[in-house]
Amino acid sequence: MKIKDVICAVGRSGYMHRDLLAIKAGRAKPNGSLYDGAPMSPGFTRIIEPATIISVMLVLEDGQVAFGDCADVILAGVAGRDPAFDARHHIDYVRTEMAAALRGRDVSEFRRHAEEMDRFEHAGKRLHTAIRYGVSQALLHASALAHKKTMAEVIAREYGSRIATAPIAILASCHKDDPGQLDRVILKRVELADIKRFAAAQASDFVQIKTPDLGSIHNTIEAVLYCKANGMGACLGGTANETDHSTRISCHIGLACQPDFMLSKPGLGADEALMIQTNEMARTLALLAARR
Repeated sequence: MKIKDVICAVGRSGYMHRDLLAIKAGRAKPNGSLYDGAPMSPGFTRIIEPATIISVMLVLEDGQVAFGDCADVILAGVAGRDPAFDARHHIDYVRTEMAAALRGRDVSEFRRHAEEMDRFEHAGKRLHTAIRYGVSQALLHASALAHKKTMAEVIAREYGSRIATAPIAILASCHKDDPGQLDRVILKRVELADIKRFAAAQASDFVQIKTPDLGSIHNTIEAVLYCKANGMGACLGGTANETDHSTRISCHIGLACQPDFMLSKPGLGADEALMIQTNEMARTLALLAARR
Protein backbone atom coordinates (compact mmCIF):
# COMPACT_ATOMS: atom_id res chain seq x y z
CA MET A 1 0.00 0.00 0.00
CA LYS A 2 1.47 3.35 -1.07
CA ILE A 3 0.91 6.96 -0.07
CA LYS A 4 -1.05 8.69 -2.82
CA ASP A 5 -1.22 12.21 -1.40
CA VAL A 6 -0.37 14.32 1.66
CA ILE A 7 -2.80 16.87 3.11
CA CYS A 8 -2.08 19.20 6.03
CA ALA A 9 -4.21 21.26 8.41
CA VAL A 10 -3.28 23.67 11.19
CA GLY A 11 -4.97 23.06 14.53
CA ARG A 12 -4.72 23.61 18.28
CA SER A 13 -2.78 21.74 20.93
CA GLY A 14 -4.19 20.65 24.27
CA TYR A 15 -2.51 23.41 26.28
CA MET A 16 -0.15 26.42 25.97
CA HIS A 17 3.48 27.41 25.53
CA ARG A 18 5.21 28.89 28.60
CA ASP A 19 8.51 30.76 28.39
CA LEU A 20 10.29 29.32 31.42
CA LEU A 21 13.40 31.49 30.98
CA ALA A 22 11.39 34.71 31.10
CA ILE A 23 9.39 33.56 34.12
CA LYS A 24 12.45 32.44 36.09
CA ALA A 25 14.45 35.54 35.18
CA GLY A 26 12.10 37.60 37.32
CA ARG A 27 11.33 40.10 34.56
CA ALA A 28 7.84 38.76 33.94
CA LYS A 29 5.05 40.20 36.08
CA PRO A 30 2.13 37.83 36.85
CA ASN A 31 -1.18 39.00 35.43
CA GLY A 32 -3.79 36.37 36.28
CA SER A 33 -2.86 33.26 34.31
CA LEU A 34 -0.63 35.36 32.06
CA TYR A 35 2.59 37.33 32.45
CA ASP A 36 3.43 40.86 31.37
CA GLY A 37 6.83 41.36 29.84
CA ALA A 38 8.98 40.33 26.90
CA PRO A 39 9.72 36.67 26.08
CA MET A 40 13.29 35.35 26.21
CA SER A 41 13.17 31.81 24.76
CA PRO A 42 13.42 31.19 20.99
CA GLY A 43 10.15 30.91 19.09
CA PHE A 44 8.06 32.86 21.61
CA THR A 45 6.14 36.05 20.82
CA ARG A 46 4.58 36.21 24.30
CA ILE A 47 5.52 34.65 27.63
CA ILE A 48 2.31 32.60 27.68
CA GLU A 49 0.76 31.84 24.30
CA PRO A 50 -1.60 29.32 22.69
CA ALA A 51 0.24 26.53 20.90
CA THR A 52 -0.56 25.29 17.40
CA ILE A 53 -0.14 21.92 15.69
CA ILE A 54 0.01 20.59 12.14
CA SER A 55 -2.13 17.56 11.39
CA VAL A 56 -0.44 15.54 8.64
CA MET A 57 -2.85 13.33 6.69
CA LEU A 58 -1.58 10.55 4.41
CA VAL A 59 -4.08 9.53 1.74
CA LEU A 60 -3.46 5.90 0.80
CA GLU A 61 -4.09 4.23 -2.55
CA ASP A 62 -7.36 2.71 -1.38
CA GLY A 63 -8.70 6.04 -0.06
CA GLN A 64 -8.00 5.42 3.63
CA VAL A 65 -6.47 8.36 5.50
CA ALA A 66 -3.77 8.04 8.16
CA PHE A 67 -2.81 11.04 10.22
CA GLY A 68 -0.47 12.30 12.89
CA ASP A 69 -0.20 15.57 14.81
CA CYS A 70 2.97 17.67 14.98
CA ALA A 71 3.15 19.04 18.52
CA ASP A 72 5.79 20.04 21.05
CA VAL A 73 5.99 20.52 24.82
CA ILE A 74 4.78 23.35 27.07
CA LEU A 75 8.25 24.52 28.15
CA ALA A 76 9.71 24.76 24.65
CA GLY A 77 13.04 26.37 23.81
CA VAL A 78 14.86 25.38 27.01
CA ALA A 79 17.16 22.52 28.07
CA GLY A 80 18.30 21.91 24.51
CA ARG A 81 14.78 21.75 23.09
CA ASP A 82 13.79 23.19 19.75
CA PRO A 83 12.15 26.65 19.69
CA ALA A 84 8.44 26.85 20.43
CA PHE A 85 6.61 25.23 17.52
CA ASP A 86 4.54 27.65 15.46
CA ALA A 87 2.60 25.86 12.72
CA ARG A 88 2.63 28.96 10.51
CA HIS A 89 6.42 28.76 10.20
CA HIS A 90 6.49 25.09 9.19
CA ILE A 91 3.32 24.41 7.23
CA ASP A 92 4.80 25.35 3.83
CA TYR A 93 7.70 22.95 4.26
CA VAL A 94 5.44 20.09 5.31
CA ARG A 95 3.06 20.73 2.39
CA THR A 96 5.86 20.82 -0.18
CA GLU A 97 9.19 19.14 0.57
CA MET A 98 7.97 16.74 3.22
CA ALA A 99 4.91 15.81 1.17
CA ALA A 100 7.08 15.11 -1.87
CA ALA A 101 9.32 12.85 0.21
CA LEU A 102 6.32 10.89 1.48
CA ARG A 103 4.31 10.40 -1.72
CA GLY A 104 4.77 6.99 -3.29
CA ARG A 105 6.22 5.35 -0.18
CA ASP A 106 5.10 1.83 0.58
CA VAL A 107 3.74 1.88 4.12
CA SER A 108 3.84 -1.88 4.67
CA GLU A 109 6.80 -1.12 6.97
CA PHE A 110 6.82 1.52 9.68
CA ARG A 111 10.20 1.41 11.39
CA ARG A 112 12.40 1.88 8.31
CA HIS A 113 10.50 4.93 7.10
CA ALA A 114 10.36 6.48 10.57
CA GLU A 115 14.09 6.11 11.08
CA GLU A 116 14.83 7.61 7.67
CA MET A 117 12.47 10.53 8.17
CA ASP A 118 13.97 11.22 11.60
CA ARG A 119 17.27 12.03 9.85
CA PHE A 120 15.78 14.55 7.40
CA GLU A 121 17.23 18.05 7.35
CA HIS A 122 15.93 21.40 6.12
CA ALA A 123 18.11 24.48 5.53
CA GLY A 124 21.07 22.59 6.98
CA LYS A 125 19.31 21.72 10.24
CA ARG A 126 17.53 18.68 11.55
CA LEU A 127 13.75 18.95 11.34
CA HIS A 128 11.89 20.35 14.34
CA THR A 129 11.05 17.59 16.82
CA ALA A 130 7.34 18.37 16.40
CA ILE A 131 7.46 17.57 12.67
CA ARG A 132 9.34 14.33 13.24
CA TYR A 133 6.86 13.41 15.98
CA GLY A 134 3.77 14.05 13.88
CA VAL A 135 4.93 12.54 10.60
CA SER A 136 6.09 9.35 12.34
CA GLN A 137 2.64 9.04 13.95
CA ALA A 138 1.06 9.22 10.50
CA LEU A 139 3.44 6.56 9.17
CA LEU A 140 2.53 4.19 12.01
CA HIS A 141 -1.18 4.81 11.47
CA ALA A 142 -0.75 4.24 7.72
CA SER A 143 1.02 0.92 8.26
CA ALA A 144 -1.76 -0.21 10.59
CA LEU A 145 -4.43 0.71 8.02
CA ALA A 146 -2.52 -1.07 5.25
CA HIS A 147 -2.31 -4.29 7.27
CA LYS A 148 -5.81 -3.90 8.76
CA LYS A 149 -4.25 -4.22 12.21
CA THR A 150 -4.08 -2.02 15.29
CA MET A 151 -1.06 0.23 15.71
CA ALA A 152 -0.06 -1.79 18.76
CA GLU A 153 0.12 -4.91 16.58
CA VAL A 154 2.35 -3.15 14.05
CA ILE A 155 4.76 -2.10 16.80
CA ALA A 156 4.80 -5.56 18.38
CA ARG A 157 5.50 -7.22 15.02
CA GLU A 158 8.34 -4.90 14.01
CA TYR A 159 10.01 -4.70 17.42
CA GLY A 160 9.35 -8.21 18.70
CA SER A 161 7.48 -7.04 21.79
CA ARG A 162 4.44 -8.56 23.49
CA ILE A 163 1.17 -6.67 23.70
CA ALA A 164 -0.30 -6.11 27.16
CA THR A 165 -3.43 -8.03 28.07
CA ALA A 166 -4.73 -5.27 30.37
CA PRO A 167 -4.70 -1.47 30.17
CA ILE A 168 -1.55 0.35 31.25
CA ALA A 169 -1.95 2.30 34.51
CA ILE A 170 -2.35 6.06 34.14
CA LEU A 171 -0.80 8.78 36.29
CA ALA A 172 -3.39 11.57 36.28
CA SER A 173 -2.06 15.06 35.61
CA CYS A 174 -4.16 18.04 36.64
CA HIS A 175 -4.02 21.45 38.32
CA LYS A 176 -3.17 21.04 42.02
CA ASP A 177 -5.15 24.15 42.95
CA ASP A 178 -8.44 22.83 41.55
CA PRO A 179 -10.19 20.95 44.40
CA GLY A 180 -13.08 19.93 42.17
CA GLN A 181 -10.72 18.33 39.66
CA LEU A 182 -8.80 16.54 42.38
CA ASP A 183 -12.04 15.15 43.80
CA ARG A 184 -13.05 13.83 40.38
CA VAL A 185 -9.71 12.07 39.96
CA ILE A 186 -10.17 10.46 43.38
CA LEU A 187 -13.74 9.41 42.55
CA LYS A 188 -12.56 7.78 39.33
CA ARG A 189 -10.00 5.76 41.30
CA VAL A 190 -7.16 6.62 38.94
CA GLU A 191 -4.57 3.90 39.44
CA LEU A 192 -1.61 6.13 40.28
CA ALA A 193 -3.28 9.27 41.58
CA ASP A 194 -1.45 8.69 44.89
CA ILE A 195 2.31 8.70 44.39
CA LYS A 196 2.93 7.25 47.89
CA ARG A 197 3.01 3.74 46.44
CA PHE A 198 5.84 4.86 44.18
CA ALA A 199 7.86 6.11 47.15
CA ALA A 200 7.05 3.07 49.32
CA ALA A 201 8.46 0.79 46.64
CA GLN A 202 11.75 2.77 46.75
CA ALA A 203 11.56 2.98 42.98
CA SER A 204 14.11 5.71 42.41
CA ASP A 205 15.46 4.54 39.06
CA PHE A 206 12.54 5.70 36.95
CA VAL A 207 12.60 7.88 33.86
CA GLN A 208 9.81 9.78 32.13
CA ILE A 209 10.04 9.30 28.38
CA LYS A 210 8.75 12.64 27.14
CA THR A 211 7.45 11.65 23.73
CA PRO A 212 7.50 14.95 21.75
CA ASP A 213 11.08 15.68 22.81
CA LEU A 214 12.31 12.51 21.09
CA GLY A 215 11.06 13.40 17.62
CA SER A 216 10.04 10.29 15.66
CA ILE A 217 8.03 7.87 17.77
CA HIS A 218 10.38 5.00 16.92
CA ASN A 219 12.74 6.66 19.43
CA THR A 220 10.03 6.47 22.10
CA ILE A 221 9.38 2.79 21.30
CA GLU A 222 13.07 1.97 21.55
CA ALA A 223 13.42 3.99 24.78
CA VAL A 224 10.65 2.07 26.56
CA LEU A 225 12.00 -1.29 25.39
CA TYR A 226 15.54 -0.30 26.43
CA CYS A 227 14.39 0.66 29.92
CA LYS A 228 12.57 -2.65 30.32
CA ALA A 229 15.55 -4.65 29.07
CA ASN A 230 17.89 -2.91 31.52
CA GLY A 231 15.77 -3.00 34.65
CA MET A 232 14.88 0.68 34.63
CA GLY A 233 11.36 1.85 35.38
CA ALA A 234 9.66 3.70 32.53
CA CYS A 235 6.84 6.22 32.51
CA LEU A 236 5.49 6.76 29.00
CA GLY A 237 4.97 10.47 29.36
CA GLY A 238 4.52 13.44 27.10
CA THR A 239 2.92 16.80 27.63
CA ALA A 240 -0.41 18.50 28.19
CA ASN A 241 0.41 20.35 24.96
CA GLU A 242 -0.30 17.31 22.74
CA THR A 243 -3.51 16.35 20.93
CA ASP A 244 -6.14 13.64 21.18
CA HIS A 245 -4.62 11.75 18.26
CA SER A 246 -1.00 11.80 19.44
CA THR A 247 -2.34 10.58 22.79
CA ARG A 248 -4.17 7.66 21.18
CA ILE A 249 -1.00 6.65 19.38
CA SER A 250 0.90 6.80 22.68
CA CYS A 251 -1.68 4.36 24.06
CA HIS A 252 -0.77 1.87 21.33
CA ILE A 253 2.91 2.34 22.09
CA GLY A 254 2.08 1.68 25.75
CA LEU A 255 0.15 -1.50 25.02
CA ALA A 256 2.85 -2.81 22.68
CA CYS A 257 5.84 -1.91 24.88
CA GLN A 258 4.31 -2.13 28.39
CA PRO A 259 5.89 0.74 30.37
CA ASP A 260 5.23 0.77 34.10
CA PHE A 261 2.65 3.51 33.67
CA MET A 262 1.60 6.37 31.40
CA LEU A 263 1.07 10.07 32.04
CA SER A 264 -2.40 11.40 31.34
CA LYS A 265 -2.57 13.76 28.37
CA PRO A 266 -3.49 16.00 26.60
CA GLY A 267 -4.42 19.05 28.67
CA LEU A 268 -4.44 19.40 32.45
CA GLY A 269 -8.15 18.76 32.95
CA ALA A 270 -7.57 15.04 33.71
CA ASP A 271 -11.19 14.06 32.89
CA GLU A 272 -10.82 14.34 29.12
CA ALA A 273 -7.36 12.77 29.09
CA LEU A 274 -8.49 9.80 31.18
CA MET A 275 -11.45 9.33 28.84
CA ILE A 276 -9.29 9.35 25.69
CA GLN A 277 -6.64 7.00 27.06
CA THR A 278 -8.90 4.57 28.91
CA ASN A 279 -11.27 4.21 25.96
CA GLU A 280 -8.51 3.81 23.36
CA MET A 281 -6.88 1.01 25.33
CA ALA A 282 -10.24 -0.65 26.03
CA ARG A 283 -11.19 -0.59 22.33
CA THR A 284 -7.82 -1.95 21.25
CA LEU A 285 -7.80 -4.80 23.79
CA ALA A 286 -11.37 -5.72 22.86
CA LEU A 287 -10.43 -5.91 19.16
CA LEU A 288 -7.41 -8.06 19.92
CA ALA A 289 -9.43 -10.38 22.15
CA ALA A 290 -12.05 -10.82 19.44
CA ARG A 291 -9.38 -12.00 16.97
CA ARG A 292 -8.04 -14.74 19.20
